[in-house]
Amino acid sequence: MSTDMNSQMLNSQTYLENIIEIIPYFIFWKNVDSVYLGCNQKFAVLVGENSPKDVVGKTDFDLGWSKEEAELFLEGDKKTMSGLPTINTEEILIQPDGSKIVMLVNKVPLLDADGQCIGILGTSTDITQRKQAEERAEREAEKARELKLENDRQQIALKEQEKFAQLARKVAHDINSPLASLKMLLPMCTELHETKRTLLNRATEGILDIANNLLSNYHKQKPATSEIEPRQHLLVSDLLIQLLSEKKMQYRNRPVTLDTVITSDAHFAFISTQPTEFRRSMSNLINNAVDALEGSMSGKVTIQLTVNTASVMVKIQDNGKGMNAGVIEKMQKRQSFTEGKENGHGLGLQQVWDTLEYNQGVMGVQSTPDKGTLIQLTFPRVDASDWIAQEIHLTHDNIIVILDDDESIHTAWDLRFTQLLRSYPTLRIHHFTQGQDALDFVANLRQKEKDLVVFLSDYELLQQGRNGLEVVKESGIKSAILVTSYYGNPKIREKIDQLGIKMLPKQMASIIPIIFGNDKVLSDVNNLQIPALSRELAFKTSLNSVAPKHFVDKEPALQKTHIVLLDDNQTFADSVIFRLSHNKVVTHYLNPLIFLGECDKYTKDTPICIDNNFGLVADIKGTQVAERLHALQFRRLFIVSGDQFEPGALPDYVTVIFKTDLEPLDKL
Repeated sequence: MSTDMNSQMLNSQTYLENIIEIIPYFIFWKNVDSVYLGCNQKFAVLVGENSPKDVVGKTDFDLGWSKEEAELFLEGDKKTMSGLPTINTEEILIQPDGSKIVMLVNKVPLLDADGQCIGILGTSTDITQRKQAEERAEREAEKARELKLENDRQQIALKEQEKFAQLARKVAHDINSPLASLKMLLPMCTELHETKRTLLNRATEGILDIANNLLSNYHKQKPATSEIEPRQHLLVSDLLIQLLSEKKMQYRNRPVTLDTVITSDAHFAFISTQPTEFRRSMSNLINNAVDALEGSMSGKVTIQLTVNTASVMVKIQDNGKGMNAGVIEKMQKRQSFTEGKENGHGLGLQQVWDTLEYNQGVMGVQSTPDKGTLIQLTFPRVDASDWIAQEIHLTHDNIIVILDDDESIHTAWDLRFTQLLRSYPTLRIHHFTQGQDALDFVANLRQKEKDLVVFLSDYELLQQGRNGLEVVKESGIKSAILVTSYYGNPKIREKIDQLGIKMLPKQMASIIPIIFGNDKVLSDVNNLQIPALSRELAFKTSLNSVAPKHFVDKEPALQKTHIVLLDDNQTFADSVIFRLSHNKVVTHYLNPLIFLGECDKYTKDTPICIDNNFGLVADIKGTQVAERLHALQFRRLFIVSGDQFEPGALPDYVTVIFKTDLEPLDKL
């Protein structure tokens, strides 16, 4: 071989080496035994060697690969040499520091002049960053798809929620008028015992609370402030007594016994809570306890109230089927379930959990299958409210005046004072059913005697033209307690605060402590077996008299119209007419447009009471009617509605009367 040829070959080899170093790939070649014959510098560094010379003569088992990686590479070599080139194969390499790189590998067979395979040529490139970018893009695309799906679900949920909100608003609005009618009519049902009327009134108020809550929670334009029911001081024992009375009526046809156990120190215990939500929670838990008695002929549910200095505990215990550990665990984890209820949704327990969370309550559960369940709710105890009378203080020469149109309360008070009269015969007790008789009695006392009067008066005095609070105020007696089932009415609480007197729930008359001097007597009369005393003053009048009824159907004479009512609910209108029939003439229009066409028949001082929503006249609101009447110079305009209005939402020429509180109607 000539020198020139040798020189050319050397130059060609040098060119080839330069080329494979310039190419941005990892390049290697092997013989048929997968022994490396050469590589570029990039590949040498990749496998942990200093130069290509250090790679020559080695196999993959001699380099920095793991055994598993070397076997994988060897298998690829064999496929390539068998005539199956490996194109764009991804291989994952583990670096000495534990990191991973992704290589895109291409292998082709090396052939001699006769076409025989003498080895392989391989190239590879690091695509780790590209793969990471692809994976990031895929993750982002997947996230975008999930967000879209979630957005679609949210849109569907919002549409369903709006449908439900519309239904809730409609239900709340539709039931407001008939419930208001029921509330007005109840005091007039004198044939019903006061206890029954009180139960019906509380049930009505409870439904009204739910309706108003629906309206506030699903109002089209939610106010900025929270609509969550505010907490207030609640007399727990009285609520439980009320609730058990209702539940006994509800389950009167079921073989279940409902008992209340209230310890003597718990009768006047208060907690700070949402009254409506707390009541619903207790109702839900009692319902669950009764449901657990299904099939039992001797079922019993006991509600127990106990206290200590810091806490108030309410226990609901039943002897029903009990719960297994799995169900108890679900309760503790706030997981809804409908154990044994074919059409249940678990909403009752959800409401209980929400109430506990918002009112600092804690729930404990104990249950044994086939033996029963005990659920305990614990709330922080707070000081008693200022309005409640926790004790009655007497001296030996007091004059006790008892005013109530319900005979049973007189018997209850007789039981309380029997022992005192035996010990202190100078104590005087006078019973009255008519407020005017009580006022006449007090008016005939000397001032020194008036100072000795302790006035115990009911609030509701049927068909007497004044309530007990007005009688107490007119009497001028300072030592007075309003004994009533309407103690929950905030307006009554405000008035007794103005008078500087106290109030007592009527059902607690039998347990309120009586303090005579420094001694507490007759703190509990549940076990007394003594006859009632003869009264010093017998009942004077019958309670059977009924006020005359006067209804106005159509267009009365102008001079006889005292109030105009515009409302599309005939039942509500009839109730208003009946309520005011003893001294007012009410003209009613179902359609406000008809009234607008006839309004010139009425004086500008006639009170016009307008419903805010008219179902039978599309797109007409009471506020629009009021605006028109104001332009016609009518001066006494009232919106009578169950809607809640934000401050400043109505013009100053309109006054709001809520259908849940119609007392202002009496004063028009």
